[in-house]
Amino acid sequence: MTSIASNHTQRDGAGSARVLRQLDYIMGCVVLIWMAEALVRFDLGTIATLIAYAYFAARFLMTLPKFLPATLRLWPMLLYPGVCMVSVYWSLVPMASAIAAIQIAFTILIGVFLGLQFSLRHLAGMITLALGITMIASLGNLGGQFGTAYSWEGGFLGIYTNKNALGQRAAVLVLTCLFMIVSSRGRILAVCLLLVTLFLLFKSRSATAVLLSSVCCCGFLVSHIVGTSRQLRPVVWLAGIVSAAIILTLLIGLGVDPIATVLEAFGKNATLTGRSILWQHGLEKITEAPLLGQGAMAYWVAPEYAQETEILRRLYGTTVSAFHNFIVEILVMLGPLGLLAMLTLIATSFAAVIRLPAMTERRWAIWLLVLLIALSLLGSSLYRQHEITLLLVVAIGASAQRHVLLAPAGRAVRTG
Repeated sequence: MTSIASNHTQRDGAGSARVLRQLDYIMGCVVLIWMAEALVRFDLGTIATLIAYAYFAARFLMTLPKFLPATLRLWPMLLYPGVCMVSVYWSLVPMASAIAAIQIAFTILIGVFLGLQFSLRHLAGMITLALGITMIASLGNLGGQFGTAYSWEGGFLGIYTNKNALGQRAAVLVLTCLFMIVSSRGRILAVCLLLVTLFLLFKSRSATAVLLSSVCCCGFLVSHIVGTSRQLRPVVWLAGIVSAAIILTLLIGLGVDPIATVLEAFGKNATLTGRSILWQHGLEKITEAPLLGQGAMAYWVAPEYAQETEILRRLYGTTVSAFHNFIVEILVMLGPLGLLAMLTLIATSFAAVIRLPAMTERRWAIWLLVLLIALSLLGSSLYRQHEITLLLVVAIGASAQRHVLLAPAGRAVRTG
């Protein structure tokens, strides 16, 4: 009787664990959609925030004995929110900095939790499902069913409020779809979703997303071929060197400026739609507080800078509230210490991924990190709270780390 009761208890425990794991996966998708800014147009951000905070706070507490030690092993990722919190003492707007620090910390903790719970392959599936939903929904706005469909520059918005948001999410999804295709998981669906996403990517007219996704996708495919077929390695390297030499020779011979040509094709100018001017303005702000910065997320809401930030918005759009470069942004906010903390976070994720054995998941993770960071050098992401780029950089690093955190039985430590 005791044995039977014990078996029932074990089965019930295993069933509960499976249900919780499935809920974690679903909530992970919800968080990705929310942090991708896909709910702004529908005014659902507040509801999604409350649900995400309530659910993951409960999950942190439920799994605290395992979650806390695993998180502490990733302590370098917690330095950035720590510096944000300390900046409250010198911030131009202390309350804004305190709120931002707490929200950044929670974003990172969610990323750590998802990474410890799920493998890189499962994270890829989560990204595919979540961003795939936003792409399919974006198709529904081709005729303006969900409001404004095109930006003043002509780029398609989908269900997003910014063409660059659509373009950057599409870039991430294109790379992930390629991974799903080469790893033999749902190839037909992945190919269909890839075609839809490519259509939306080019329709967004986001030059940054198109160019960077092209480079990273080519890099992933080449590294996959080289990594899986030793016979093709010399051929791939030779083809790459010859192609680069031919392209370089043609450009020099024809006197073509490749950067100017690409920018012109997308209707851009040498200032990258005003980005370089914003960077210059940001560098001027850095010199005003070179050591500690203005405080986390303080500059754009500080009353003393209200007039100049309003001028920037009138010049470059009402949605401008960033310098479109995470390095400049962090230096303005937190100075060199904050930038060092962010670079430590990035390095921690890269180091964890590089330590993985050679496999398709490792190659996808490396190129996805490269893509996310490159997009952040030309966009307003990575340094902010409730932002998909920061979440994914952390989740990828934590997921790679779970392969190192081995239980005695030889299985990765899980928090659920």
